This record gives sequence, structure tokens and C-alpha cells, in this order.
Amino acid sequence: MALYLNSVEDFSEGQKITAIAEHRWFPAYCHPNKERMFYDFAKRYDISCYVPEIPKYRVTRNRKITTFVPMFTGYVFCCTTRQQNWQLKQSKYLIRMLNVSEEDEVRLVNELNTVRIYERLALTQDVEVRPEMTPGKRVTITHGSLQGLEGIIKRRKNACEVIVELQFIGCSLATVEVDELELT
Repeated sequence: MALYLNSVEDFSEGQKITAIAEHRWFPAYCHPNKERMFYDFAKRYDISCYVPEIPKYRVTRNRKITTFVPMFTGYVFCCTTRQQNWQLKQSKYLIRMLNVSEEDEVRLVNELNTVRIYERLALTQDVEVRPEMTPGKRVTITHGSLQGLEGIIKRRKNACEVIVELQFIGCSLATVEVDELELT
């Protein structure tokens, strides 16, 4: 059974990204602004895929409009067999697939589940995607909606900011003003 995740509307309490026997999760790098087209292409072939999205707000004619945009420009995460991998390579939207070893797949799946937590968090507070890695003290969050996640802490003015690194695609996620969380 394929898993299709492309927006925060797909959240359910028990739904987590997991490794699938004889399949491999990997990041697929697509042409800019073609993530959804690549997602639709994969879905046609019944290939499990995930496009993390965050809300983007704009005001038009005194109305607040919310749209969901890909969290990581150009990236779609797919779980394929070798045959499905070949099918994805036929897509005109794909630039390249990043190779993931069996050991690295475990870390990737954990990072994707962390991204899902941040995706849900983005509905209630600002979440920034940063292309750089920010140096600082490594922490584990012990309370709050991000409980159990490891990250790097950074102080900005009087607010505490938590940054979680995503090593596979060289980005990090940041929450703004998280003073209420306890860090160890």
C-alpha cells in the first residue's frame, strides 16, 4: 500500500513514515516549482512519496489567503523498489535521485518524521527553513510538542530558538520563540 503525503491536511495521529521491506526511501531532486507535478507522476505509478509543506500567508484585497508551499524547494521524498526507481527516472520533472544506503535510510526516515512534526507545528507558529547549518549547543527537547527531538539551540534577542538539522539535504528547521520548552 502506497503512502501519499503532500500537505499538513494528511496528518493523522498514528500515521508515521516507516521503512518498507524491499523498498528504499530517498530524496528526489526536482526542477524548481515542479515538486507537485513530480508527486502526481509518482502517485500515478503507485509510488509512496512525501512532499513536506508549510503555510504561506498573503493578503489580497483585504483577505488573508493561505497556500501551502513545499518546505524544501525541489525535494520530494520517495520510497521505491528498483522497478519503481526506474519508472521515476522517466519523469521530465526529475533532476537526480540522491543515493541512500540502508544505514542512512534509518536516519532519513527519522528525519522525515521530525519534518512531519515541524509541518504540524507550522500551523500554529512560525517555522523557518534554513539552507545553512547553524553552530551551537546540541540539545534534546524534554517537554512540549517537540518532545524527544534533538537540535541546536540559538539565542536571538530574548527568545530561544531551536534548530533541527536535516543532514540529507543540507538544511535545517527552526522554530521561533520557543521559550516555554525545556531543553537539556
